[in-house]
Amino acid sequence: MRNHPEFLVMLLSLAFFVIMIGQPAWSESGPPAPTILLAQVDDEGDVDESYDSYGADMDEEIEYDEAVITPEERAKKKAASEAVALTAVDSLIQGIRWLGHASFLIEDGIAVYIDPYELPRGVPPGDLVLITHDHRDHFSPGDLNKILKPITVVVSVKSVCDNLPTKAKNSRSVAPGDTISVGEATIVAVPAYNIDKAFHPKENGWVGFVIEVEGRSVYHAGDTDLIPEMKDIDADIALLPAGGTYTMNADEAAKAANLIKPQVAIPMHWGAIVGSEEDAKAFKTACKVDALILKDEAKQVKIKKD
Repeated sequence: MRNHPEFLVMLLSLAFFVIMIGQPAWSESGPPAPTILLAQVDDEGDVDESYDSYGADMDEEIEYDEAVITPEERAKKKAASEAVALTAVDSLIQGIRWLGHASFLIEDGIAVYIDPYELPRGVPPGDLVLITHDHRDHFSPGDLNKILKPITVVVSVKSVCDNLPTKAKNSRSVAPGDTISVGEATIVAVPAYNIDKAFHPKENGWVGFVIEVEGRSVYHAGDTDLIPEMKDIDADIALLPAGGTYTMNADEAAKAANLIKPQVAIPMHWGAIVGSEEDAKAFKTACKVDALILKDEAKQVKIKKD
């Protein structure tokens, strides 16, 4: 090699050329990040090669871009979220049964009836009965007799309490603004009246109810229009007449729900004397709060019977 320096120079040039060819091109920002192989080693020391490799700086965490989620995955996430919300609503209304028209049964440690009318067969006796006013589709002595026990307490306006069947041994008369307690239940009587019709005059002193049992509050509006006093209602669940003619129509009932802002709004006073399923659906569409259309248990029993 000493005798052939030109040969040595040639070898060094060739080696430098080979090294340069083997190097990747660098950008102006510097060399590329090294490739990190994500792998998992099992208990026996074998490597799970199902993991992908990602180019990243060793000092940085690898972030997954939300944008890579497919439309199908996004739809699944949305459906899961809606299922959770529906589960919460189902939990909130547990024990609330719509018996048709304005009639409800709330079972929450005690059996509470509101405006029992044309009751289906097989309903349990009541511990507490609330009656909003003395119209026959709300105060039905025959239906009341079906659910009365010796200890049942009836709460209503004076015109009802003065005309209860003899089987009713315990009653409490209320007027708008009154608050009473019956056992574990707290009951607030609230105004219910018409503004632009003559069926339910304000001067009659008829009522709706806010009843709270076991920490859950339910507002039964009675037969009413959209009235200013509704802004003061505080309830988890609102039962609102939506059939029109004698009470609010679907649009007015939705406005009431949006004003009260319950966790769930339920339309009533439709499907029997006035109103239709279309009214209930229109109500649900116009509500800005969660709204739920319950099945009429009285009608289901009658259909099954036939």
